Amino acid sequence: MIEVGIIDDHTLFRIGLSRLVNSFEDCTVTFQAKHGKDLISRLESGASAQVLLLDLNMPEMGGLEALEHLSKNFPDLKVLVISMHDDIPFVMDAMKKGAKGYILKDVSDIELHNAIHKVVSLGFYMNDKLSKVLIQGLANGKKSTSVDLFVELTDIEKEILEHICQGMTSQEIANKLFRSRRTIEGHKHRLLEKTNTPNTPALVAWAFRNGIVE
Repeated sequence: MIEVGIIDDHTLFRIGLSRLVNSFEDCTVTFQAKHGKDLISRLESGASAQVLLLDLNMPEMGGLEALEHLSKNFPDLKVLVISMHDDIPFVMDAMKKGAKGYILKDVSDIELHNAIHKVVSLGFYMNDKLSKVLIQGLANGKKSTSVDLFVELTDIEKEILEHICQGMTSQEIANKLFRSRRTIEGHKHRLLEKTNTPNTPALVAWAFRNGIVE
C-alpha cells in the first residue's frame, strides 16, 4: 500500500483529491495539510507518507519553499507537484528544488494513479506535455559545457538512457532488452557516474540538454 500525503490550501479540492486517491486499491491518504508550515509541523509530529501531492501556490509557506525544506530535512520523501500552472518557470523551479514529478490539476484519475506509481518505482514522473515544457526550458537555458560533451556512452548505455527518458522502470527495461534488473541497475549507476548527475531526473535533464535523446 502506497502512503500519500496531500498538501493544498483549498479544502474542497484537498478533500476531493483525498477521496480519489483512497479509491485506488493500492493507495491510502495518511494525512492532509493546508500549506507548507502545516506540512512540516505534521511531519515533525510523526506523520508519514511515501509520496506527497504538493500544490505550489499556498499561504504561510508555498510549495517551492516547502520543497527546499523537504530536500534538506526529509530527503527520502518523494514529492509530486500537482498544480494548475504549466508555465516553464513553475515546472523548472519545482524540479530544481527537488520535485520528483509534476502533473496538472486537470489530469485524469488514471494518470494520477500512474504518476504516483512511477514516482515510487522509477523515482520520477513527467507526462509528454510537461516533458516538452521542461525540454524547452532546458533548450532556452545555458548551453552544455565541454565537460558534458566529452562524456562517452556505450551503445547499450545510450539505449538504456533512452528507455529511462521514456519513463520505463529498470524491470521494464530489463524485460525489453532480455537482461536482468541487476544488470540494468548497474548500467544506470554508471550513467549517473559518467554524467555526474545525482539522480534520475537530473540524468534525464542531462540527456535532453545534450541531445542524447530528443
